[in-house]
Amino acid sequence: MGGQNVFLFVIKEILILLFGTVCSVFLTIAIILSVPIYIYRFLITLLAKKLHPKTLGKAVTSFGNYFACEFLPSSINKPPRSAVVVSFVVDGHISIEGARALFKRRWFNSESNNSDEGLSCRYPELQQYVVSWMGFLFWKQDLEFQLENHLKPHTLEGESDAEVEDNLCYFMEELLNKPFALHRSPWECYIISKYRNSTFAKECVNTDSEGMTLVVFRFHHSIADGLSILYAIIEALLDTPLTTISLPSPSAKRVGVLELMKNVVHWLTVPFRFIYDVSHFFACVFSRTSPWHVPDEKKSYRQCMHRSPPIPIEYIKDIKNNLGVSFAGVLLSSVCAGIAQTLHPEKGPGYSSSKTLLTSAPLPRPGHPNKMRNHMKIISFNGF
Repeated sequence: MGGQNVFLFVIKEILILLFGTVCSVFLTIAIILSVPIYIYRFLITLLAKKLHPKTLGKAVTSFGNYFACEFLPSSINKPPRSAVVVSFVVDGHISIEGARALFKRRWFNSESNNSDEGLSCRYPELQQYVVSWMGFLFWKQDLEFQLENHLKPHTLEGESDAEVEDNLCYFMEELLNKPFALHRSPWECYIISKYRNSTFAKECVNTDSEGMTLVVFRFHHSIADGLSILYAIIEALLDTPLTTISLPSPSAKRVGVLELMKNVVHWLTVPFRFIYDVSHFFACVFSRTSPWHVPDEKKSYRQCMHRSPPIPIEYIKDIKNNLGVSFAGVLLSSVCAGIAQTLHPEKGPGYSSSKTLLTSAPLPRPGHPNKMRNHMKIISFNGF
């Protein structure tokens, strides 16, 4: 019986490898055939500047098109699948009038460092929305742009910290699923005054009688990735150089002969591992043997949200330094561990008989520009 299982396993792996080889060949052909499309896109971009210099902005970036396709007519008024919601606490009170004045001064009336963008808005996409023109997606100027349509006050009800946090979680979940307004730039910011949270209050030193202020941003991913949003908030809006913030990085290690040989073997085997990984990816996608892999026609596309208790960054740094790994590696392994616990038999209906779970995560690429861009890469990995 054991020999039969081994034989079936070998046959399955061979078939998957053959399937992955065919997919890799088709992928290579598709990349070659896409060259004329990019040439046509370049010509259309030049034509847009000539015919609509005041209304059409830049073409949506290649990576941004993956997210911006939600603004096509077939997806209008549907819950967004690529909304980014971030929040932070301000020590003290900020009025909605003061916030709007700050935004106008730092985001909309500031000189950009890019010579080709002149003296207008530092981030033009914040005054533009996505339209389709000549078969491609472009940013179009909102000629009726009003900051009041994007920067709004909000109130959180609740008698205790727990009730406030529950209402905040519900509010942010609604933001993840609420469609963006038509013909407006897909971003919003909510100012929540008199925010109460005993954990954050311990870290505040300037809290006055009005309490703390919670700021909640909602961006569509077609505008930018998370690091661009971080630049826009920390450097442009709060006028704090991002270089003064200690960003996580892997511990420095000396590269020995053994490590050098591993790197050489790694790059020599990339083509073969690419075919193998692609084959397993498509086999996992089409088999859908896990309850986490639901067919598109059965998805509701409503995103759920849960906020964990605050986790001190020092805990993650200690793990990173003791194991000699990256900050992101600790976070990704924690996600895998959480998924594995959910899939464990003792955890009930979430259990899956599959040994691995294919998933992916976005990570920023080196040399990120200080502008609104999707400058990142997607990595896929198996969680055991």
